[in-house]
This record gives sequence, structure tokens and C-alpha cells, in this order.
Amino acid sequence: MGLLDPRGKVIYLDMDGVMTNFVYAATAAFNSKLAKDIGLDLPSVDYDEMLTAWPKGEYDIAPRLDLDTNQLWELVARGGVAFWRHMRGYDGWRKFYASLTEIPDTRVIICTSPGGRGYGATDCVKGKLLWLQDNLGYEFRDYIFTKHKEQLARPGATLIDDSDSNCDKFIKAGGSAWLLPRVWNSATIPNGIPCGATSYDYILWLLEGMSDV
Repeated sequence: MGLLDPRGKVIYLDMDGVMTNFVYAATAAFNSKLAKDIGLDLPSVDYDEMLTAWPKGEYDIAPRLDLDTNQLWELVARGGVAFWRHMRGYDGWRKFYASLTEIPDTRVIICTSPGGRGYGATDCVKGKLLWLQDNLGYEFRDYIFTKHKEQLARPGATLIDDSDSNCDKFIKAGGSAWLLPRVWNSATIPNGIPCGATSYDYILWLLEGMSDV
């Protein structure tokens, strides 16, 4: 992997799809009055049924809701800051984050996209920051907002993300990356590994096997 960068080891941890459940939030918004506010009049979608039927490896949620990309982001924008601030965290995210922070000589930094477009991006950043303060403390400062995570890649830097593309770019730019298994990406939890059954357990198992995180 090359010489370790003198800045030391760091884990960049994604939010949407890793810590927070964007898919659930988008589905809830779709089933709410917000959808009608932007002229949508479609049958409601059951979140669990949608996940069960989700084609493995197809990243975009918009087709799952019978929307195009512009409609999806308009729906999210209508939700404003609250859409992001009150997003549900995945079961076990707190324990996962705590476990990462206990890895010796390694800093953990939340690295997440500013999302949206125009004022939608402003609401996204504000909402995500409030989510972090609500859940990790008002003085929490270990975060970076960027759509270009690969610019942070270097020896000793590891990205944990739910996007195949983000992980591939990070590795090509000189860092390490682990793809957190979700139905919309290519990662799967192999049978027989000595860890738990969750995506978080799998990533922790992988990190334990790294000699140079």
C-alpha cells in the first residue's frame, strides 16, 4: 500500500446509506403530502416490500419510486432542513461508529455529500450538520462535506461508503475503501465469516484484518 502518510491513519465515514437511512426518508416523503405538493399522484410505496424487490446493484432510488431524478430531488428539497435533520439512523450505527473510534491511532471523520441542488444543497448541509450535533453532540466537529471524496485519498486513509463509484474512485486515487453491503450496491456479506450477520460487523471484520488502515 506504500508508505504511511505522516498525517496518520484516518477513516472517512459516509452518512447516507451508511449511518442514516436516506431510502426510508425518501419513501416517507413520497408517501406524504410533500409528493402532492409537487404534483405527484402515485400509489404509496411500502418500504419493506420495495427493499425486497430492489434489483441488486441498482444504486438509484428514483426508479423504485417511479420518479425521475429531478422529481426525486424536488421532493427532497420540499422536505427542507427537516428531511435531513430527522433522518432515521440505521440500527446499530452508534455502536459501529463507537467501534471505529476505538481503533488505535486512527481518526474517524464523517465524510458526506452536500447533496441536492441550489438551496436544496444548503438545506442538506444544514440538516446533516444538525443531525450530527443532535446525535454526536453540539461540539462535534469531525466532518467534511464534499462530492469529491477521492480528493481525500492517500496512504493511510480508508473510506467506508455505500457507493461502488465512490469506493472505486477513492482506491484509484491512492486510498483504501470498503463498500458497506446494501441491496443497491455490489457488496455482499460472505457466508462463514467470523463476525455477526450485519453489514457493520462485516466492515469491522475487514478492518481488523488490515495491517494499514
